[in-house]
Amino acid sequence: MNDILQLVADFQERGVSLRIEEGQLRYRAPQGALDAEDLQLLRTNKSALMTYLQSDIQSPQMTSKVPQIRALQKTAHAPLSFAQARLRFLEQLGQLGEVYHISGAVRLDGQLNIQALEQSLNELTNRHEVLRTSYKTVDGQDVQVLGPVDQFRLTMADLSELSHSEQDLQRAMQQEIRRPFDLGTGPMLRAAVFRISEQAHILVLTMHHIASDGWSIDLLVREMRVLYTSFTRGLPSPLLPLRLQYADYAAWQRQWLQGEILERQLSYWRKQLSGAPDALDLPTDHPRPAVATHRGAVYFFSVPPTLSKALDDLARQEGATLFMVLMAAYQTLLSRWSGQDDIVVGTPIAGRHQRELEDLIGFFVNTLVIRSSLQAEQSFLNLLSQVRETALGAYAHQDLPFEKLVEALQPVRDLSRQPIFQAWFVLGRLSEQEALALSDLQLQMIEVEHRVAKFDLTLSLRETSEGLTGTF
Repeated sequence: MNDILQLVADFQERGVSLRIEEGQLRYRAPQGALDAEDLQLLRTNKSALMTYLQSDIQSPQMTSKVPQIRALQKTAHAPLSFAQARLRFLEQLGQLGEVYHISGAVRLDGQLNIQALEQSLNELTNRHEVLRTSYKTVDGQDVQVLGPVDQFRLTMADLSELSHSEQDLQRAMQQEIRRPFDLGTGPMLRAAVFRISEQAHILVLTMHHIASDGWSIDLLVREMRVLYTSFTRGLPSPLLPLRLQYADYAAWQRQWLQGEILERQLSYWRKQLSGAPDALDLPTDHPRPAVATHRGAVYFFSVPPTLSKALDDLARQEGATLFMVLMAAYQTLLSRWSGQDDIVVGTPIAGRHQRELEDLIGFFVNTLVIRSSLQAEQSFLNLLSQVRETALGAYAHQDLPFEKLVEALQPVRDLSRQPIFQAWFVLGRLSEQEALALSDLQLQMIEVEHRVAKFDLTLSLRETSEGLTGTF
């Protein structure tokens, strides 16, 4: 059973959801999350996985007790999800800013059909209502207000007369990405096309986190590719209508997560974080400002294939996952830097364990907290075992929105730090290049300089065929 727990944990860490549907094992995964070896593991362990999914030892969110999400009858207003409510609160405090912008840039070489691109993005905002939703206060309550259809417009800029220098392009992209969103008017998606020449353009997409997450980005790119291909050929959208919208999920979450269910989740996290330190005291070159500025920078690095493989092998030998090995290493580093032996790190989890949520753009991602105790006489393998058990417990109690955890623990309010933890860790897989195909255009992802930092320190790692790549 430990092997199956390890396999399920590994899939969860990569945003892969497993379920039983019509007597068959089904899965849903972000682009590039599973390779041929993973698919073989699913086939080999199919029977054991189905037994696990039907048992009582699995995570609470995977049991049949979770009520099905149903479409709401359309009304003028809908409630905010717990995650959205926190961002709305931060906005009202004036602390939102560009740190909650999710963006990406891609170079398009070839004959770009501007009309088809705008039509595709317009269809996406029509299809995913959260992208054309605004947020207002009505009778003292924050609510979602759905905007009209067919209102999306591309922003166009001609840079062909500029010097084409990297500095010029970066400046233009930065200005677009940093441009504020107005949560009171929407939309929560915008797109800008920079013309470099007749056959070269740069597309910059920016979404607000209140309407999106990492999974949503993959979904948006996939659907945009399908729509653009159809519209350039004069065909209608081939995408099937969505049965649910994000507002349905928000209402369901508030109805379901209360009473005994909420208390069971809270009880675990209260015990897990009892006595945790208020702050991670990393050594810094300058005094910490009274209010966080979120000014930041990025350092890129890579881990050689031989070392990446050794880390994978260690995880298998110890019945853990690569995520757990890397988390233990990160916490060891943070402990040595800070001189503290109680280390708390935040990490994201997809939050889409119901089949109905897998095709929706929205803010579903949740935050889990991994706390470890590090002692001088402790071996790394002992720490890894501790991280493994902590992570499995966190996965089993992942339904508690981080916002409710902050509300329950009531940490000391400090405008210079994030509450509960200040270090963040993400492990993902690099999407396959085929996912970047867009009709007959040649696409190339462009790195945009990151000058904002949500946390004191973020370690983001990606698995690639050449080993791990990462950023601090």
